[in-house]
Amino acid sequence: MRKMIWREFTIALLEIFKNKKDKSRGQLHVNLRQYRGPEFELRDGTLVRPGDSIGELHLSNSAFFNILRNSSSDVQAVMKIKKEMKQELTQLAEMVQQNKIDQMIKAFFGITIFHQGARLLGFDIREINSTFWRLCYQIGQLPLFVLIHPLSWLHPKKKTLVPKEIWISRSALLRDFLPTSKS
Repeated sequence: MRKMIWREFTIALLEIFKNKKDKSRGQLHVNLRQYRGPEFELRDGTLVRPGDSIGELHLSNSAFFNILRNSSSDVQAVMKIKKEMKQELTQLAEMVQQNKIDQMIKAFFGITIFHQGARLLGFDIREINSTFWRLCYQIGQLPLFVLIHPLSWLHPKKKTLVPKEIWISRSALLRDFLPTSKS
C-alpha cells in the first residue's frame, strides 16, 4: 500500500513539472553526438573511436512513470517496460534502415542504473570510468530507483545503484530488432 501511495505521489509531482511537448513522443529519444572517449570494441566487432558519430539514447521518464502507474506489481511493470523497449528499439531499427537516422552513426548508447534489463535486450555493458561522472549519474538516477524501491534508499545496495553505459552497434540493432519477413 505504501509503495502505491509513493508511486502516485511521485507521478503527481512529475505531472506538475513535466514538459508539455513530450506528450506525443515515445519512450525512447535519440540525440546525435560525437564520441570522445577511448577506442573500444563492442562484442560484435564494431570499433568505436574518438570522433565517431553515435546515437545517445534517452528513456522518457514520463512514459516510464506511466507504465509504473498502470502496473499492479513490479513484475508486471518490468514485463511492460521490456515489451515497450523492444517496440521502441524495433522502431529505431526501422528508422535506421529507412535512413531517417544519420547513416554515419556507428552505435547507440545510454547510461542507466537498469543495465541488467538492457543486457537482456542485447546491449553491451561498460563501466563509467570517471568517478565524478558516475556519481553525477548516480545522483541523477536516484529518484528513479527510489520510485521503484521506495524503502531502498535507507539501505541501498551499492551494486544496484551503479550507473553503467549500455551500447549496441548499428549492425546489432538492425540484426536483433528488424522484423524478419516470413516467407
